[in-house]
Amino acid sequence: MSYCLNPSCSKPQNPNNAKFCSTCGSRLLLGDRYRALRLISRGGIGRTFLAVDEQQANKPHCVIKQFPIQNQGTNNTKKATELFRQEAVRLQDLGQHPQIPQFLAYFEPNSQVGLGAIPTVVQTYIEGQSLAKQLEANGAFSETQIRQVLTQLLPVLHFVHSRQIIHRDINPNNIICCTKGGEQLMLVDFSTAKFTSKTALAKTGTVIGSAAYASQEQLMGKAVTSSDLYSLGITCIHLLTDIHPFDLFNSLEGVWVWQDYLTQPVSDELRQILNKMLVSAVKHRYQSAMEILQ
Repeated sequence: MSYCLNPSCSKPQNPNNAKFCSTCGSRLLLGDRYRALRLISRGGIGRTFLAVDEQQANKPHCVIKQFPIQNQGTNNTKKATELFRQEAVRLQDLGQHPQIPQFLAYFEPNSQVGLGAIPTVVQTYIEGQSLAKQLEANGAFSETQIRQVLTQLLPVLHFVHSRQIIHRDINPNNIICCTKGGEQLMLVDFSTAKFTSKTALAKTGTVIGSAAYASQEQLMGKAVTSSDLYSLGITCIHLLTDIHPFDLFNSLEGVWVWQDYLTQPVSDELRQILNKMLVSAVKHRYQSAMEILQ
């Protein structure tokens, strides 16, 4: 099946090899190359599709992400195009890391007939299972597994942060255990990423991310690099306990009670590391991924 990328299309499903949507007439091949197969997710940030690259003989899977412009108009579209171009360059750089999906292409607003002002990026599709799915299937993680999560992801965050980028949506759904090449963890979905440099994107003050895993400063639209470390800490205690993060915090006393829900004890070292990652005050939290690794 081919899926029409026009968000206004009332019947987006089309035959496999169709070139134009039978309902709205939009082109079905993005850049005459990428064909959307189905909608994976839809949210406030935009829409994500599973797609194939039809220019390659084996037609490998890829992912198409759309980021609609909220307030359209000549000035807004021009500004959004420039910001999107900057973001695309950063995402392309991130894709050089082996644990981040490779950046394949981007399309600026109005560059695609029938799609209107919709910035769009294409990235490699990661085959594997999210940590959320693994938790659902196998139950609470062991300390050994949590140490593997930290050992594999902290260097990735160091790489990301060294490029003045904050992920802003680290949670079990956005960490994929890749089925190719062993048990390597991949950090996905940089659609909410924010630049820490002094650009217009860094000044938006937008509250983005999954609330259950977000720090207080991020919820106030002021995310910093250690906000990602906080989110990774929340992810770890969720995986350790198989309890939703909201239920691991005593709001009356303002303290984390995740240790009360452990199915098996953890070492003092891991407990201290996680508790420091979860400190509310930014200045008392770990300031960098490398600090935790040391």
